[in-house]
Amino acid sequence: MFSIISNYIPWKITSRNGVSKLRYVLIIQAFILTLLYFTMGSTIAGLISLMLNGSHDVCGECNHPIISHEFTEVHSPIPKDFTSSLTSIAINFGIALGSSLGVYVVKTSN
Repeated sequence: MFSIISNYIPWKITSRNGVSKLRYVLIIQAFILTLLYFTMGSTIAGLISLMLNGSHDVCGECNHPIISHEFTEVHSPIPKDFTSSLTSIAINFGIALGSSLGVYVVKTSN
């Protein structure tokens, strides 16, 4: 169910001026991550928060290339191909950095 929601929401967000809606997407994501901090004490509430976080992460990931292309057209002379390559590099860098940070936190918490 969350997979369906996470594929429907990005389409609705980017269908009409996705750049102006980006701040709302980030505010919602900040709220969900804050909620996740407070709900991890309960198994059910924590799982629901993780599902919301997962569906919203996909929402932001799908919107990012479209929004970065719109932003590049308006504010920068670089080609869209370069913007697309930077998007995938940034996503992979974020995954690697998050994994490294997670390993460090787990090792130092024991």
